[in-house]
Amino acid sequence: MDFIETIEKNKASFEQYNAIKYQRFLQLIPAVNIKRALGAIPLLLCVNDRNLPGYVEGDVPLGISNYLPDEETKRYIRSKFPKAKIEPVRTNPFVEMLAVMGSVGTVAYNKKSDFDYWVCVNRHYVSQEQFARFNQKVQGVQQWATREIGVPLHLFVNDVQSVKQNIFAEDEEEAFGSTVGAVLKDEFLRSSTIIAGKIPFWWVVPQFTRDSDYEDMYARLPEAKRGEFLDLGNLFDISREDFLGAALFQIIKSLGNPFKSIIKIGVLEKYIFGAADSPLLSQKIKINIHRGNLDNAIVDSYLLMFQEVFDYYDSVLEDKELINTLKKNLYLKVDPQISKYVGIKDKKNIPYKVAVMFGYVKSWEWNLAMIRELDCFDEWDFNKVMAFWDSVKRFMLMSYQKIAS
Repeated sequence: MDFIETIEKNKASFEQYNAIKYQRFLQLIPAVNIKRALGAIPLLLCVNDRNLPGYVEGDVPLGISNYLPDEETKRYIRSKFPKAKIEPVRTNPFVEMLAVMGSVGTVAYNKKSDFDYWVCVNRHYVSQEQFARFNQKVQGVQQWATREIGVPLHLFVNDVQSVKQNIFAEDEEEAFGSTVGAVLKDEFLRSSTIIAGKIPFWWVVPQFTRDSDYEDMYARLPEAKRGEFLDLGNLFDISREDFLGAALFQIIKSLGNPFKSIIKIGVLEKYIFGAADSPLLSQKIKINIHRGNLDNAIVDSYLLMFQEVFDYYDSVLEDKELINTLKKNLYLKVDPQISKYVGIKDKKNIPYKVAVMFGYVKSWEWNLAMIRELDCFDEWDFNKVMAFWDSVKRFMLMSYQKIAS
């Protein structure tokens, strides 16, 4: 198989994988109004009408590569903004890729989950004033979407050339750029779903391609073929310094959201102290995509992340109570409320996250009393919450001491 045939085959495999992820992303959002508002975001980045959210005066770059709105999205926008013109810009689109990352579309998604989007552009194609107007437009769309869906939504504008150097859009809470380097690129690749636009070229090159070989492959693409892909740079390995910096950053963040951070710290600790030849999680996903293995552990990146962390700690920790803390942390993060479904005989129609967690609690041999106790977490008294919080802090302290050493 020659070079172009390999690229085409891997592209088709990735498109199948992304389509499954996109359907899961939609299926796990229960509210129709949220789905419609999210579906409107790409269209709003393609038009600039004073009757629409995100309108700015002056010359503003518009459009998303290869994007055309579906009829349902156009009907929704017309119903909300009947005076607006909604024909999207099709020539010279500014946005090269729109993707959502994080827990959405996974077992960890819940009604309080944030929506974090990457809006990838090449800012050098426009003037500084045009880019400023585009950012203003994005902020307007972000504010409208956040109001519509009722939970925080972020549209991070990332310059393609900066991402290639592992420099990312920042906000006051996340500080992505200066802190985590290539670690965020690994997280983005393993957890993202492309909503519209081009495919990152990294997904279609063979596994474990070194930087020089990656650059050579991209340069060898015919000009017409190159327009199908987005060059966000290669991801071959990550320095120990990046892992350590990201781990310390997660430890600080854990004070605000321990359920979220404990799994991420586990991933970083595994990267730092696990087998040196173990591939990155994004690389594991790519290997399986290229092999045509699209089972749930690959499509649901959170399950893959948890299983990797659980297997690592299960092999290195002597204190099994800390392993129990990890299990409880997953259960509380997913919040499947299994006790409400215990009496149902036909398990085919139960929600996705309930079915997944049924499998876990069965393998962990949890009894119904323990499940009911965790399902009532919001009703725990102060002392009980503090006891659990102490166990989580003990877990975090263990990681901190190990990393600090």
